[in-house]
Amino acid sequence: MVKPTILARRTKPIHIGLSAGTFDTPNHGLGEFTHQFGRIANDLAPRLLEESNIHVSVYLRSRLHGVFGDNLRYLPLRPHHKRFNWSMRRFDLWHTLNQHVLHLPPPRAGVRMATVFDLNYAYGPEGPHQAAEAAKIERLLARTDHAATPSHFVAQDVARRTAYTGPMSVIHIGAQSLLNTRQERPPLPENIPPFYFHLSRMAESKNISALLDLAAHAGSMQFVFGGPDGAEARAAMEQARRRNISNIVFLLDLSDAQKAWLYGHCVGFLFPSLCEGFGLPPLEAMHFGKPVFLSRLTSLPEVGGDAAFYFDSFAPEAMQATIQAGCRQHEQDPQRPSYIMRHASSFNWQQCVSSYFDLYKKILGLAT
Repeated sequence: MVKPTILARRTKPIHIGLSAGTFDTPNHGLGEFTHQFGRIANDLAPRLLEESNIHVSVYLRSRLHGVFGDNLRYLPLRPHHKRFNWSMRRFDLWHTLNQHVLHLPPPRAGVRMATVFDLNYAYGPEGPHQAAEAAKIERLLARTDHAATPSHFVAQDVARRTAYTGPMSVIHIGAQSLLNTRQERPPLPENIPPFYFHLSRMAESKNISALLDLAAHAGSMQFVFGGPDGAEARAAMEQARRRNISNIVFLLDLSDAQKAWLYGHCVGFLFPSLCEGFGLPPLEAMHFGKPVFLSRLTSLPEVGGDAAFYFDSFAPEAMQATIQAGCRQHEQDPQRPSYIMRHASSFNWQQCVSSYFDLYKKILGLAT
């Protein structure tokens, strides 16, 4: 462990706690954020300690201690922390890394910060689930001194839909580039024609129904749908089977090497999601210079900018026309792939996590 410099030792130690909740896998958006945040925080920790006497701790399941590296202090997450946390550890700043972390900060936590990724529940059907999710967000924000969001859209949503009136910062998250990752062809038919790729957990909020309708309508187009194995993906597969949609290949639990192959070999990437706090897969596809097709809803126009094409209708014939016109435009402009790649590279994890630590210092009145 690096020791503080003499100058840093003259200053009071600053303790920052990161609450990762029940993080287990990076195979979804929130898991990817926690994975990248922990990895880069571990890289930054020696310099923070040496220069500013800042000590970084992370609350995490005991079996995952050490997963981000050896420069962080790991503290055990206990089930009872959802009800009470009697730890007497002092933290100058406590950061709940996402709104689904239900574990409470210890009583001696100073500034309490939380990142709110989305209010997607507000865009679903009204009922007990929506009310429960809204109440959970309100409880989190009631004990939060400073909120952060991954997009201006989510910041506006929080201001409009919750009782929170405190300070709020927008820090765009990153998107990993798999461009230089070793590629591995996933289990696809040998003679598969040129295909369009979609990657998500295939929930209704991802507009999977519109994509199934598109595939049923456009029998001449080939699709590959990828995502984590789960009830939602299995339901989409069952729908395709019952409807006899034969131009979709479903691939579950893809590795990074397999995703890299699919991004690199697809004709275009489709992501007509109905609600997103940010949207990582479109940027991952953009790192390969691929044409990306998005909905105009929630945060996606903020993420895609003018480097993406947009669906103005989810009618299958309209979606097919948008894809065909966008691909023609992409093919006719030799500069477009490099422009798309530059756009994607402006969202990077190092900048994201460094911005969070700069924000911590600003909140605590430390020089940056």
